[in-house]
Amino acid sequence: TTSMEGVLEICNDESDWGTVCNRRFYCQEAMVCCRQVGYDFAYSWYTNYTGLNKRPEYGIYDCSGLESSLLDCPQYSYYYNRGDLDNDAYCGQTRVIGVKCGELPKPDCNTEYAVRLVGGPKE
Repeated sequence: TTSMEGVLEICNDESDWGTVCNRRFYCQEAMVCCRQVGYDFAYSWYTNYTGLNKRPEYGIYDCSGLESSLLDCPQYSYYYNRGDLDNDAYCGQTRVIGVKCGELPKPDCNTEYAVRLVGGPKE
């Protein structure tokens, strides 16, 4: 399983993990991230991780929130070694994105008069 909260990383085609920049990373991108790792929704997203000493290598933005993968978002870019590690004007190490995901509670049929919703229209 994956952690419900942490620094967002993407594995590239060379099996190396890279972090994601917070520029233009909003609710829609966080929702896609959480669904991709198996959770129901994004509870929050935040930036400014300290101590990583790692500059973001990816930019992901303009998601609709309905994509099944972050790589399906219209604006996905890999910008390894672009700029200075501390250059916040572009995307320095203090701009690494973190995401906190959440789950919807699962109904427990052992509880008397438990309720749930099923089979509704898909949005």
